[in-house]
Amino acid sequence: MFDAGVELDATDTLADFASSSVSWLEAARKSSDADLEVQTVIVERTAESLSNATGVNIDEEMMLLLDIERGYSAAVKMIATVDEMFDDLFSTIR
Repeated sequence: MFDAGVELDATDTLADFASSSVSWLEAARKSSDADLEVQTVIVERTAESLSNATGVNIDEEMMLLLDIERGYSAAVKMIATVDEMFDDLFSTIR
């Protein structure tokens, strides 16, 4: 038996309560999924509108930024290698 203060039927069993709880959770999950879908569409349309208004393609700019980052990393490795080579060369001269 449940306390009357929790607004449940006093004749419900624990199994009935569990079933109701699962149904409520499933409804809440579906509602959250629907909200997420709406928010995703809003974000996509907002990004597209921004791109159209500014003439900037965010995806393209991110790809260019990643290319720059890869180029910078390669340059850092090359400079480090050349530095090691100079160190080896100068250590053999001394």
